[in-house]
Amino acid sequence: MNTTENNKLIASFMELKRGIYPSRLGKGYYENTPIGDVEVAEANLLPYHTSWDWLMPVVEKIGKIDNKKFSIEIDFNVFVWCQITRPNLRTITMKGSDPKEVTYKAVVEFIKWYNENK
Repeated sequence: MNTTENNKLIASFMELKRGIYPSRLGKGYYENTPIGDVEVAEANLLPYHTSWDWLMPVVEKIGKIDNKKFSIEIDFNVFVWCQITRPNLRTITMKGSDPKEVTYKAVVEFIKWYNENK
């Protein structure tokens, strides 16, 4: 999947509707239209891959699934990595040099897994 498709996947997971949102959630969407109907050009306006303000609410939602049974660790100290874990289930770990990119990739992989296994 490319960035546009990944951002649409995240928006769907977040149950985002098209509409006018405060700066934290960008501009250019129309209220009460499912994100699945977003045109590719509009999906490019979803900055999950470039903005902590967009990405961290996704991390918070993952952490609250199933009464907080998923743990999320993001480490920026010596090595940059993000790990999403639930005991006795799959652990998703991403490593790299850019904290936002690593977190974004882990979130995308988690959502793909979650959608297949919920």
